[in-house]
Amino acid sequence: MIPFVHKKQKEEDPEVVKGYNELQGANLRLNFLYPKLVGNWYYFYGFYEFLMHFSYLAYCSAYIGAIWLTFVYEDPILFPTSLCLGVLTLVYSIVAHNILYRREVIDRMFKCVGQGFVKYYRPLTPVEQALVQECKDACRRNTILYSWIAVVLIVFQLLIPPLPFGIKGDYSTIKEGGVPINGHLAVPLYLPFKTDTAVTFWTVYAVVAHNGAAACLIMSSACALYCNLCIQLKLLKYSLDDIENRAIYLYESRVNDPNNLEIYDDPIFHQCMNDCLNENIKHHQILVDFYRNLQKLTSISLSAILSGAALQISAPMLQLMRSEEIYHAFYDTKWWNADQKFRKKLALCLLYADKPFELWAMGIVNASHQTLLNVLKTSFSYFNFLIAAQLKYDALT
Repeated sequence: MIPFVHKKQKEEDPEVVKGYNELQGANLRLNFLYPKLVGNWYYFYGFYEFLMHFSYLAYCSAYIGAIWLTFVYEDPILFPTSLCLGVLTLVYSIVAHNILYRREVIDRMFKCVGQGFVKYYRPLTPVEQALVQECKDACRRNTILYSWIAVVLIVFQLLIPPLPFGIKGDYSTIKEGGVPINGHLAVPLYLPFKTDTAVTFWTVYAVVAHNGAAACLIMSSACALYCNLCIQLKLLKYSLDDIENRAIYLYESRVNDPNNLEIYDDPIFHQCMNDCLNENIKHHQILVDFYRNLQKLTSISLSAILSGAALQISAPMLQLMRSEEIYHAFYDTKWWNADQKFRKKLALCLLYADKPFELWAMGIVNASHQTLLNVLKTSFSYFNFLIAAQLKYDALT
């Protein structure tokens, strides 16, 4: 379907490629959600995307058929399972297509990272380099951690349950007069063919495993994007805290023969302070654009992931809440040593930086620490309710 979605490219933008490598974009490409559009790769990915569209349509149709049949046959076990997994498959289909069709948004984010966001007059100090490296290490650890959480969940949910039946050769539960859905498969699907042979059973098993891997790669890529934004927010905060030293560095590079004026009375120093503040304003504006692109890309995805894996997606969001510290960092600049021009700019910055960087799921709920706590509280309440109902049922019987 790529020929109808994306145009073929003659060559790749080097800055986009650099950002792609830094943000672990290979996860999206392995999932065929960020196809390569140069050379013969364009036709290879185009053919695969056509298959992806068809497979998701077939999957959703199979789940709809399974839900209807379990309802007709009044199967109390397969009906809730079909309904739950069917909705999740539909949501992940929407997520995959949303990411695929917003390639230009991903390219802008990759290019922003490849360009280095913004280059300051003063090179990164050892402290700033250590801060960036520390954040990158934390990003890498978080990406690996949450990817493994998804892998473990999918392995225990999709891969392990059917294995004993497949190894024993017991491929199907379909009986004469019963619901025509194979309960030995990891997911209850209504298929137009029988899955009572080794070939059909293991083929469906492999397709289900492929979709599970796709979910892992989507979560891993999202985590890398979130963490990279956190790195830049921390770097912006540190540069604001150190704005006076940056101005002194710039002042010394511009004034070879300092006059007898006190540095805070020298108009050149005040111009250096304003130039340093302009750097921070530009950095903040780029981060706001990056955040907005991230919001466009993840609005639908968050609604899916928050509903299906809230713990995985909310944990990185604990770092994003620190974006509120940018507002305080602007205010804590030594504006009392600056001129009137600097103070006016700073007042506008405070108005602009007042809004925190919060990612919202379809404008309904935001991914934050409070959201994670609410999900955990609700889950614990349902768990207690089910335990109490089971105990009361056991007492009556």
